Amino acid sequence: MTRELTKEGPVSGCCAGKVKLVTTITVDRIDGLALPEGAKGTLDPYIVVRCEGEKVQSVTYKDNRSPVLDFMATFYRKTPANPIIIEVYNKNRMFDDYLSEAKVDWPGSEKGDKKVYNLYGRGKEVDMMKPGNVTVYIRSSDDPQML
Repeated sequence: MTRELTKEGPVSGCCAGKVKLVTTITVDRIDGLALPEGAKGTLDPYIVVRCEGEKVQSVTYKDNRSPVLDFMATFYRKTPANPIIIEVYNKNRMFDDYLSEAKVDWPGSEKGDKKVYNLYGRGKEVDMMKPGNVTVYIRSSDDPQML
């Protein structure tokens, strides 16, 4: 069961730092995923969205190479220049496979912006394009009450 967060907000205090931007990102869909080379079985993807040390994870989408996620997360950002990372994994019985990631470096506007990002590897494959792309809708404001 999901619920709208209406009274939650950033942690405040002398050591917490000042929130500069509130960003709501909706991961709409992922298209064209593929199993890693040499892997067998079904593709059961899920995503992990990371921003400034925080992370949220979606449910797993069974046997689906182009899942419609409609997955939303809100982040209270102190360093908005750092990108939001969307990591894509394949769920397995023992160990999950990392598939790819997208770096969302556009903060969005108050009205919201829809963008499509290509998926890439990490580490030595950071510049290597991977199968698929991710569609996101992103809204940001310096006023937490606007979103």
